[in-house]
Amino acid sequence: MPHKQTQKEHKNTRIRYWKHRDLKLRDGETYEMIYDKVYSTTHCQLCNVELCNEMKSNGRCMDHDHETGYFRYVLCRKCNSGYDKELQSNNKSGYRWISPRVVKRKDKIYHYFTYKRKGFNVRSSTSLTKLIAYSFINLLKKPL
Repeated sequence: MPHKQTQKEHKNTRIRYWKHRDLKLRDGETYEMIYDKVYSTTHCQLCNVELCNEMKSNGRCMDHDHETGYFRYVLCRKCNSGYDKELQSNNKSGYRWISPRVVKRKDKIYHYFTYKRKGFNVRSSTSLTKLIAYSFINLLKKPL
């Protein structure tokens, strides 16, 4: 929060900005609840880096889904700038490093999911759940 603004002014400014950027509320949510969540979160919810309130790579960002307009995560600037791009360009499953794959052999069509993350073996499976678990295990081995 800038030093010259009071907390109330900062809160009102952020909420006006979010409304202008079409942040939508789910049932039971308020802009004040989202503001409190964003500014009480101390670490990025993807890479776990400690957040700051400055314009740095670890600066605090309120991430939202651009299609639905709903709040998703509190992220650092680095994760926020790459989060949507990776989900959109790398896969359509909605999970980081996991993308669907369709293989046609003779008269049959096979649907697979492929896990690709730098530094780890590529895995394929027909089970999305299995690859999500594998992805989680790898995050425990080597965080972002």
